[in-house]
Amino acid sequence: TLRLVALKTAPVYLMKKNPSSAKTPVRLFVFSCPTPWGDFYAVHSARGLVSLDFPGCPVRPRAENGTKASAAVLARHKILCRWLCRTLSGRRAALPRALRLDTRRLSPFVRRILGALASFPRGKTLSYAALAEKCGGKHLVRAVARGCGANPFPILIPCHRVIYSNGGLGGFSGGIQWKKRLLVLEKLCQPGPQCI
Repeated sequence: TLRLVALKTAPVYLMKKNPSSAKTPVRLFVFSCPTPWGDFYAVHSARGLVSLDFPGCPVRPRAENGTKASAAVLARHKILCRWLCRTLSGRRAALPRALRLDTRRLSPFVRRILGALASFPRGKTLSYAALAEKCGGKHLVRAVARGCGANPFPILIPCHRVIYSNGGLGGFSGGIQWKKRLLVLEKLCQPGPQCI
């Protein structure tokens, strides 16, 4: 069931590619997405998904109540919810092509990190150092870790699969418990204290 969330409306501005241009207001809409693991919150623009937030986490960009969204935005949100429920139920589901991501707010470096993560195969983990190597060099390991933390599309772009070189879990924007749950779901670590 699709539930709309009423939040305070606030103007949201995203910069155009040309820095000399004036800020352009962009309408953002927030919806809840009920799953077996709780209600996630999705923020959409007309271009696509802007962010996905875990249950109990604050919604990142300010957004309007989803009741004013277009039919295309509503349709994309329903696709997201179906995919998320399938994925969190343990069933493998390819990311639908109709689900577009709006990455305008992200820096080119964070987009490069997310691109590398999106191409990483399911069922494997990757170290922060290896990801840094793919994104320009091992000297970027801390910047890559921060970029993973800035991922507005957790689960869709699997930053939870990035771990320390020594096997430690590292951090996660949704909290370490969410990272553990996702890794256990994907059978990348065993439930219990072994999943450090």
